[in-house]
Amino acid sequence: MDDIISVWNYGVEELKSFLEHLNFWGGDLKFTKELEEDTKLPFLGVLLLKNENSLDFKIYRKPTNNNRFLSFFSGHARQVKIGLIISLTDRIFRICSPKFIEEELLLLKEILISNHYPGWLIDQTFSKRRKKFLECSDDILETTEKKDIFCSLPYVPGLSEKLKRILQNNGLKVALRGSNTLASFLNSGKDRTSVEQQSGVYKIPCTCGSSYVGRTNQNLKTRLLQHHNSISSSLRQNTKPEDFTSALSEHIFNFSNHFILF
Repeated sequence: MDDIISVWNYGVEELKSFLEHLNFWGGDLKFTKELEEDTKLPFLGVLLLKNENSLDFKIYRKPTNNNRFLSFFSGHARQVKIGLIISLTDRIFRICSPKFIEEELLLLKEILISNHYPGWLIDQTFSKRRKKFLECSDDILETTEKKDIFCSLPYVPGLSEKLKRILQNNGLKVALRGSNTLASFLNSGKDRTSVEQQSGVYKIPCTCGSSYVGRTNQNLKTRLLQHHNSISSSLRQNTKPEDFTSALSEHIFNFSNHFILF
């Protein structure tokens, strides 16, 4: 369950009791609350400011926010860095009340400069995005009926830019992504489960060219041992058993010159 915003008209103590009631019946699901302070309330990255009969909106930044973004000197494609400026700028135009847009843009510029982005590139991007939003009614970017074809390529300095130009000249939109991510350097912290300890679908071949395909909810080691014991039991029978416990044992019983390749 994600965040919920609501208006409560019954006092703080009643709200506390209501929250305790929810948590009593919620089991492992626990609810917390955050109250309005000084007519301000953060909600999903937006700071709500209450006026007498309306609400204003600004960008919400947590107290622990350190304003660190992708450095302009990082080994990423130039378009990735411009895309960062665009996404942060569009967020301001889409979220903020008109009277706070200039204030937020000024703050964003300071943040980007602290991450080594050149001022001229920031101003140029601001100007283009402002023009886009001014041209669009109701602050919604224009859409076209034509659907662009996108592809994503790993970024290799000196090569990806050339390949991107070739693809764009042929009508493709290209996004370049970094090849090294934090996830690629970290493991899950969990030991790998061996194949023998896994369950699921398995295949056992025979020297005759046929194969047995089965599915088990047990671990594979246990199931293969059951097959092996069933085959051993069938080979010890002087007469054919009425009910084999495994299709493999029936096969070996009928064709004793075949061998199962465990």
